[in-house]
Amino acid sequence: TPQQALTHPARNEVAQAVGLHNFIEPVPYSARLTPGSWLIVACDGLHAHVDARNLENAIRMAIPSASYLANQLVDLAN
Repeated sequence: TPQQALTHPARNEVAQAVGLHNFIEPVPYSARLTPGSWLIVACDGLHAHVDARNLENAIRMAIPSASYLANQLVDLAN
């Protein structure tokens, strides 16, 4: 669950880390985005410090500037 993910002992582990395995198997993902949607790729540093409500608020206020959103998310995480 999202609540368990916040405190799980392996919450910071990467499923496949460079250097730990001889071969890394890419995992494809598919998503349908509509005009105005945001796709945010972030490290666990953002997820660990910015909850879903604050993330949604930041996205809502950032439209249509991706650079503004990126800076806001860094500020929130810090």
